[in-house]
Amino acid sequence: MLEGRVLVDGAGGFLGSHVVEVLCKAGYDVRATDLPGTDNSLALAAGATWVEADLLDVRAARHLVEGCRGVVHVAGIFDFSMPWDDLYAANVDATSNLCEAALESGVDKFVHVSSVTVYGTPERGPVRESAAQEPVNDYAQTKQRGEQRVWHYQRFRGLPATVVRPAAIYGPRSRYVLASLFAMYALAAEHEYSWLRRFDGAARCHHVHVEDVAAAIRLVLSEVQTIGQAYNVADRTPLSWGEISQCIASLTNAPMELMTLPRPLARAVGLAGSLWPSSSLVDLNRTLARDWRAAVDHYGLADAIVPRVDRDFFGYVATDHVYDTTALESLGMKYRYPRTLDGLRAAFGWYREHKWLPGPAQIAGH
Repeated sequence: MLEGRVLVDGAGGFLGSHVVEVLCKAGYDVRATDLPGTDNSLALAAGATWVEADLLDVRAARHLVEGCRGVVHVAGIFDFSMPWDDLYAANVDATSNLCEAALESGVDKFVHVSSVTVYGTPERGPVRESAAQEPVNDYAQTKQRGEQRVWHYQRFRGLPATVVRPAAIYGPRSRYVLASLFAMYALAAEHEYSWLRRFDGAARCHHVHVEDVAAAIRLVLSEVQTIGQAYNVADRTPLSWGEISQCIASLTNAPMELMTLPRPLARAVGLAGSLWPSSSLVDLNRTLARDWRAAVDHYGLADAIVPRVDRDFFGYVATDHVYDTTALESLGMKYRYPRTLDGLRAAFGWYREHKWLPGPAQIAGH
């Protein structure tokens, strides 16, 4: 186990809050940080010390790292719709500042959270860590550039860095991607969305439960041999989007007919989605937001999830995104949710218990 204090940034967010909980439970002295005004209740409840800071402020970054032996860099923006400048500042500039601060402070370990999106659209799978990187959207490009900054500091300036590249993360407190899909299918139980279906087939995609990502971060943080290495983080059951849609439709009690989506048709849908006019997408998301607001008010839900369709989602329906996790598993990685379907059911239970989603009984009784 790494000795001394560990800094976790992005600690008020989805993944960061889980990392704080896992490290505190493991006995680490955790300094948690996020932007001023961020909810710090989970970090404090876990036993962490809280310090507000903006990583774009170089002096603040230096202050954060003082006295820390380890750094887990989680902070960033994951949102396909955000402007380039915002993504670049959060995913690249902030990373550079923290690398510089960590190097000056002489930390023993720096764990950087990247993303499998840096690989782009795989030609074949499972994709290994050594595969070429050809990111296809602004988010992925900024994650790649942030990761390149880390490798520069590691290879040329001696920063003891390790990189983890999670697949699509889901689970408690997630507000995006599968959380949005949960919300859309919950709405479809009451509204007739002609464009939304449950289906059979389409491409396979890897996911990973947030608790398993946090466990992987704890693992690589504690192992000296991980310095200079990158690790894909994904569960053991890449699923087709058809399997995922059927699971979520069943959990949310969405009464939809099954549509078969063979690979050629899935590719056509992916291409059509990538060309969807912005004006139509804005109108669609406005409708979803309006309907969701009504559901939040009617059921007394937490105003946490925003159902939304982003153009960049469609590429994942068209092409397999499957990743090799041999390197991580060779370290002794143990999954709490090796099967995505089990993790999805557990996540839905959390959403319903915490009133982020209406339960099937509520929907049926409406």
